[in-house]
Amino acid sequence: MHVASLLSWPEFGRVALLPQAVITASRNSGMRSPKPASLTLREGRLVTRVFSSQSWGYQYPGEDYQRMLSFVGEHLGTGNPTTPGGTGTHTLLRDVVGHHYGLPVGLRESLQAGMCGGRAETWAPGEYATLWRTDRIGAYLQEAGRPLPVGTARRLLPGDALPWDGEFFVKVRVRTPQHLGIDGPYPLRRGKSLSWPTTAGETVSWLWSCHVQDAMDRGCQVELLEGYGWDAVQPVLASWAEWARERIAAAGDYRGEVKRTLLSAIGVQAAGTERWTIRPESVIAPVPDEALLFYDGQPSAYVAQRLVRSSSAQLHWASCIYARQCSALYRLQRTLRERGHVLIRSNFDELVTREQPDEVPGWKQEPLHHAVVVAGTRRIRCEETVGEGHT
Repeated sequence: MHVASLLSWPEFGRVALLPQAVITASRNSGMRSPKPASLTLREGRLVTRVFSSQSWGYQYPGEDYQRMLSFVGEHLGTGNPTTPGGTGTHTLLRDVVGHHYGLPVGLRESLQAGMCGGRAETWAPGEYATLWRTDRIGAYLQEAGRPLPVGTARRLLPGDALPWDGEFFVKVRVRTPQHLGIDGPYPLRRGKSLSWPTTAGETVSWLWSCHVQDAMDRGCQVELLEGYGWDAVQPVLASWAEWARERIAAAGDYRGEVKRTLLSAIGVQAAGTERWTIRPESVIAPVPDEALLFYDGQPSAYVAQRLVRSSSAQLHWASCIYARQCSALYRLQRTLRERGHVLIRSNFDELVTREQPDEVPGWKQEPLHHAVVVAGTRRIRCEETVGEGHT
């Protein structure tokens, strides 16, 4: 069953509060409040599933929506699509049979707490006659095609050697001897706050090997406190990433929906099922709550009281892919600054500069005319270009 919005569905208030109900939700780009995407209710042998058309970007589940679902299901070979995350994850998991390794509970919790998402910073807001956007081509699929950690994660403790020939995700104390200027080399997440430290001093953060290397390259001292390591890496998603690129290119009018579906399989919002206990906002809870959001970003009268993620084979891969893309973006912006370019802003897989930089393999360039850059937003208003990241 498909409805426009779960929160606007007349039965939501009754069904969502039943103990048998399970809500799956995705978070916005800032990993803040959740937006419900599906509801499953099991009553004996009867299973009812309700999905939101707005999770696909469609305001209502009309004929256009049904045609889109039919195309996506046939195009990706998944049958009837459910949510973008669920459908995309189905295509990925069927391609990695034999590489499902259980993740230790401590590792899953640390991955969730340390997920850095995308890197987005604005240095020079304002109005410009022309800017240049350097956009990485298929950024996350590029990273998905690289060797990723496989096998069982082993515990790392203080004094252990880091498996540089494999991969690792570790909690470290980073000592920065002096101010680093503008570009922070590693992420620091504190609750919902994400920053890229540049000041002298000490911080403690969970980092993948790429960010540890970036910090060391800037003269930071890194001390291992605990973590997890893999002795082997393999390109386990390479064939899926290549197939995904081909499917996106051949999607025609539904390219946006197919791209959204496949990228959600390696996105932070699809890395493990989010299961929420839902209740009315007026009820006092013994633990911190998060307001459930409508898809226009407005809070509803419901809050999520508890979050439990199930084990997911792709959770560590998704986290590693995002970290590596953040690192790739950071390294490019460092290179461009060293070449004298004025950087305006970064946004997940793109950098915007005042002048056109030299061509970078794997990245494409385009001019943005009459551009308006506003701090704190992901979009650039400009005269000629319309697309993701700018209007």
